[in-house]
Amino acid sequence: MNYHIMPAGSTSETVLLEIRANNNNPATGLAYNTAGLICRYTRPGETPVAITLANQTVTGAYVSGGFKEIDATNTPGLYRFDVPDAALAAGTDQVMISFHGYSASSSAYYSFQLGGIVAQSVLSTAPYKLLSDQTNCNDTLDVYVGTNLQVNVQTVDANNAPIAIQNRACTVKVYNLSNTLVATYTPTIQFDANGELSFTLTSTVTGTAGLYNAYVQRVGITDTVSYGPLAIKVRSL
Repeated sequence: MNYHIMPAGSTSETVLLEIRANNNNPATGLAYNTAGLICRYTRPGETPVAITLANQTVTGAYVSGGFKEIDATNTPGLYRFDVPDAALAAGTDQVMISFHGYSASSSAYYSFQLGGIVAQSVLSTAPYKLLSDQTNCNDTLDVYVGTNLQVNVQTVDANNAPIAIQNRACTVKVYNLSNTLVATYTPTIQFDANGELSFTLTSTVTGTAGLYNAYVQRVGITDTVSYGPLAIKVRSL
């Protein structure tokens, strides 16, 4: 049996699950609409609840009940599963997810321990960085006054290795050189596993020529991680 630990009340959680066949070999080829495949969650003292499985991709945004095989060749038996929020709701310290009914495979059970972890106001910065393929040779994003521009960024570590977003809530904050917050944007996750996001830089920032720094803040379970800065130079026309 596999165990996962997360705070009670967690939402939009995506996990990786291993499913094996009756012969203990990895079960491959399963999909959200595989004939006979049944998924349920059970909380102590409550009746099992059927989960409607939904079509998903390996890198897609969270969809309740989303189910997708990762790679039958390179990671056989490994599946992505988007846990319904109701399964993780506060009120118990455990929930069991089960898959069964699929051909030539045994039932699979996954236990989620729901702890009382509370997110702390801890801000982690170094050595996390923010990259963009739109910067110049000085690693600065050059724009002109009044420009609205989609900016593509990537969250990386000190060695420029991508850091996955893990479907966490993110914001982009842009500060001037006096460290005054000028604008806050909600980015769009483009490729979660590769840390790729985009946001639209608007005239809230570009309305005034000058130098700015942008940061992506990702809210985790116990802290908030800040990636950056990405230098922005707004030029006069």
